[in-house]
Amino acid sequence: MSDLFTPGPVPTAAAPVVAPLISRSPLLDAEKLHVYRLAVQFQALANRLVPRQRGELPATLRDQLDRASVSIVLNIAEGAGRFSPPDKGRFYSIARGRATECGAVLDLLLARHLVSKSLHHEARSLIVRIVQMLTRLADRMTRRSGNVHIHVPGRVGLHWPGMDRVVAFVDDLMFLSRIREAAKARGLEVQGARTVADLLAACREAPRLVILDLDRGRPPANEALAALRGEPALASLPIVGFFSHVHADRGQQAREAGCTRAMPRSVFVKELDTLLASPPASR
Repeated sequence: MSDLFTPGPVPTAAAPVVAPLISRSPLLDAEKLHVYRLAVQFQALANRLVPRQRGELPATLRDQLDRASVSIVLNIAEGAGRFSPPDKGRFYSIARGRATECGAVLDLLLARHLVSKSLHHEARSLIVRIVQMLTRLADRMTRRSGNVHIHVPGRVGLHWPGMDRVVAFVDDLMFLSRIREAAKARGLEVQGARTVADLLAACREAPRLVILDLDRGRPPANEALAALRGEPALASLPIVGFFSHVHADRGQQAREAGCTRAMPRSVFVKELDTLLASPPASR
């Protein structure tokens, strides 16, 4: 299936999808990006790819493709609306990940004979172009922010230091293990931090997400949060905190102190995979 990843000609049938939407008013930042228009075009095409038939697998693939293709558009828009290169690059990188996820769904559809070869080729050509353009965009933002681009021969992509790593300030070793398992399924590494100094050192390497146990006692989570938000270089880091439902006040205090999102532990468990895949934007 190596030829599946070979870029083909740009599909023209769906080209008018975005044009009518952006021709009647001033353009938003995202609408000025060609990759944004292609992403909207792909999302429209995605609705035609999976047949509306009964069966658990087609329904699962249809839902996954729809969510991932929508996420591409939204993350490009979010990145375009940001001001700092690291923020822009983070969202473009997330969008790129969702685009490659769409590519995997397309391969599964073809392998299961759920899509025609011609329609697969049209969608594959489009998604490969989107991945290539997002790679260049994220690479450009990475260079502006002073990070190092590492080229892997034969592959379209980049390694952004920290983007495959999550930092967890969590006391409960069993719960930390649960976070690690979820992260491993996403191809991510979880680095635990036991002291505030360790936490700051780990966060200076720009992880994709910081997780705080707001019920932690020694050292307390509020002390760690204050230290994180006290460093200007760490201001854009997304921080998610969780707490026991009997301590709801800790969530409000954490949000006021700069925690990007704070939620009860039960909600955190349900949303963990989503948080790992698409970290919330820092405020």
